[in-house]
Amino acid sequence: MDSFNACQSDRQYLSLPERASERFRMIFFPIALLLLCCFSLLAPQASAFDHSHRLFTAELKKYVKKNGVLYDKWKQKREGLDRYFKELETITAEEYAAFTERERKALWLNVYNALAIRLVLDQYPIKGKNANYPANSIRQIPDVWKAAVCKTTGKDVSLYVIFHSMMRKDFHDCRSHFAIVPASRGAYPLQPEAFQEAKVEQQLEKITKSFMANRENLSADLSSNTIYVSHIFKWFPLDFLSLQGGKIPFPPPADDDVVREYVLPFLHKEEQEQLKGKQAKIVYKNYDWTLNDALQSVSSNETHFAD
Repeated sequence: MDSFNACQSDRQYLSLPERASERFRMIFFPIALLLLCCFSLLAPQASAFDHSHRLFTAELKKYVKKNGVLYDKWKQKREGLDRYFKELETITAEEYAAFTERERKALWLNVYNALAIRLVLDQYPIKGKNANYPANSIRQIPDVWKAAVCKTTGKDVSLYVIFHSMMRKDFHDCRSHFAIVPASRGAYPLQPEAFQEAKVEQQLEKITKSFMANRENLSADLSSNTIYVSHIFKWFPLDFLSLQGGKIPFPPPADDDVVREYVLPFLHKEEQEQLKGKQAKIVYKNYDWTLNDALQSVSSNETHFAD
């Protein structure tokens, strides 16, 4: 009480300007603090990106079936896919820099597959005249790998940029070759679920095992000491090399040696035992560029070149 009275007594000796200034501070600061709290509540809050990719999964569940993609129906109702791309646009370069490796990996796998789908929808039905590919192939679209672009993480990206500059350069994960789907039957079937940060490693592992278990992608003829593999291995053999200290050894091993070493563990045990230690011949099968269209689920007898 004495200190309060002393304080009040001291104020009696303040000049008029000093009293006015003190009164202003006593009134202004509480009001300013109140206004600041109100603005912070009313201002739109920046929402973190949804790493479950819920919007993309919702669309995949609608239009992806066991025998392919319902492009005809998807083309009529593209709003959901458009919303997903709008969400991708909100990712800034600064936000992306804070992503974990699993978040980045799931992101680019999804963006690639979504962009391939959007490219097909833009052109569907595809009826090309390039004799090197099926008439409905995505390869009929001129400059296909750079034709479609979307904005995310603060930059414009194409299928080419996503695959070569982001996934192959940043992750060195050969399983991504089986996970991306360039709208073709030669790829692993598109799944009705987006890649998710929480389980992207399990998803990649499952897809890889399923891809390699398909006799169209990997088989062996013990009588001729031959291993037949998907043409994917022909395109990117060194991606399947076990990196030594994160670097490709120099000189690098022969392509067939790299592929042979990688695929051998995926063969049946009997085949592994008989081929182990032998220089089995590697034969690269043609890649099927037929569009993975559910309405045309049976591949034709056309020659599907693999370049």
